[in-house]
Amino acid sequence: MPQDTPFDMPFELRVNPNAQEAHSRSLQWLEDFGVTSDPRAMKSVEAAELAAYMARNWPEAPIDDLMVGTDFANWIVIYDDLFDFFPGPDPARAAFEACRPFVDVVHFRPATARGGEEALVAAFQDFWERESAPMSEAWRQRAADTWEAYLTSCAREVALRTGPAGDLPGVDAYVALRRKTIAMEVCWDLCERVSRSELSPALAADPRIRQLRDAANDVVWLMQDVTSVEKEEAAGCPLNFVFVLERVCGHSRSAAVQSIQAMQHERVEDFRRAKAELTAVAGPADENTALMQHIADLEHWLSGTLAWLQELVEGRYVK
Repeated sequence: MPQDTPFDMPFELRVNPNAQEAHSRSLQWLEDFGVTSDPRAMKSVEAAELAAYMARNWPEAPIDDLMVGTDFANWIVIYDDLFDFFPGPDPARAAFEACRPFVDVVHFRPATARGGEEALVAAFQDFWERESAPMSEAWRQRAADTWEAYLTSCAREVALRTGPAGDLPGVDAYVALRRKTIAMEVCWDLCERVSRSELSPALAADPRIRQLRDAANDVVWLMQDVTSVEKEEAAGCPLNFVFVLERVCGHSRSAAVQSIQAMQHERVEDFRRAKAELTAVAGPADENTALMQHIADLEHWLSGTLAWLQELVEGRYVK
């Protein structure tokens, strides 16, 4: 089974002891905003066990900072599921309309939700205020742009999924889209907030930071696509890298999985090379501290993701 596929993971796995408290408090947060009134949404949250995932990603975060990450994770799985089904003659247009109020939130514009999404928009606004409050204006602008790219990518995915079969992406187009829909760039910005280790504008713009984060991004979605392939096949969703390799490259299922394993290993090595380059030359002390924390955060995310996929989400990723 793809869920049992081994992946390269040289980074230490640790767990924050506050996972259970974060889980309880985050469920209460969702309830306070009325999100729990949707049984389908809560089923997704309960199956994903995201507090345990976040506890692996930030093993040293104090509980209040861990809550920002845990609320984010529980919110985003509901937002992602929002785009699974859009009835009507133009589902792509409906999907773009659905993401608009969330984009307004991150740009600090008045947000008007369409019917049925008011609670999810209100919860997101509360989360965004807590995420952005202690950060600089430069970070807020950078993070808002990252959020917008993710939020609108979910609508682009609907357009591809519901459009003509000939519009399905090839390898390069799928990789470009998946790098957005996986939301890891949002997570990398969030790491700076949860760990209170904001990168300076110069460091954030360093091409080696981009290489590091891009490699980590790819490691996550490559593992996740293999793990989720049976769930998506059962649902009739064509947007998975396994399916792309089968359709475009003529791979068998096992050959597609083996190709992804090799790509994941290569991207782990790219991550390690970027880390070595970044840490080879010392910069100002405050930048060094933020850099080392950011690298540690990404390493925890990679090992935490693999543990989550292999141990924690049978309820989300099986048929």
